[in-house]
Amino acid sequence: MERTVNVNVGVEDKRMVKANTQGEYVCEQCGFRYETESRARQCENWCREHKSCNLEIIAHGKPPEE
Repeated sequence: MERTVNVNVGVEDKRMVKANTQGEYVCEQCGFRYETESRARQCENWCREHKSCNLEIIAHGKPPEE
């Protein structure tokens, strides 16, 4: 069961970070999984802005589940 955490970055800019059943936070853009919500949010922000993954960020995560 997934739960959704609303992360309000600005008035019109809302980010959604979901935690999976293992308690990992998942980037909605690329699917990488992180132990902390802040790292998943950082990944998601990078992915949205650059349309790519950042090697320094994903080094702290786990690849997407298939």
